[in-house]
Amino acid sequence: MRLDNRAYYDDFAGWYERERHLPYHRMLDDLEVELVQRYARDVLRDPLYAFLERNGNWLLPIAISWLVLFALGWGAALAAGAGTTGAVQFGASVLVWGGFVRGVVVFHITMSVNSITHLWGYRSYQTNDNSKNNVFIGILAAGEGWHNNHHADPGSARHGRRWWELDIAWLLIRLLGRAGLARDVVMPSPHPAAATAGQDRP
Repeated sequence: MRLDNRAYYDDFAGWYERERHLPYHRMLDDLEVELVQRYARDVLRDPLYAFLERNGNWLLPIAISWLVLFALGWGAALAAGAGTTGAVQFGASVLVWGGFVRGVVVFHITMSVNSITHLWGYRSYQTNDNSKNNVFIGILAAGEGWHNNHHADPGSARHGRRWWELDIAWLLIRLLGRAGLARDVVMPSPHPAAATAGQDRP
């Protein structure tokens, strides 16, 4: 199989960067509104998520988490008897590894779902795209790597369909459901490929 570097890059991160020329951006905004209405209407009714979506407010929890990581490292070092310089160094180390490095790793795992799972893996369902299930990404991305299953049944909360397709996100959703913290969970369709027949999916 020949790997088209430009196509791979577009799948990996190009879609995320979004070219900012106006007609393209307007088209994306219209598509996003349609997708939100179809798949996440209830999420944006939640006041917290509505707040986070406005004016870049999603940056606020990230900045707070960075401050907390630094403060925890700094405080732990001081409690262990380190001086001011040692506490600042340890706080910075916790921030770098717990914030920045973790963020980069999670970003690449997320981007791998849209790229690697369209190149390598196996198909359980005949969808109108070349999505595949990839065991490595399925485990690494907590179940999101069962991408062909997701494309066949995009509304389902469960992506792992076979007993060996470990879906950690689904297990967490079930746990939250039992604790009363997740409601109206969309279960898998008994005939997932039929649900997407005739639809073009990226």
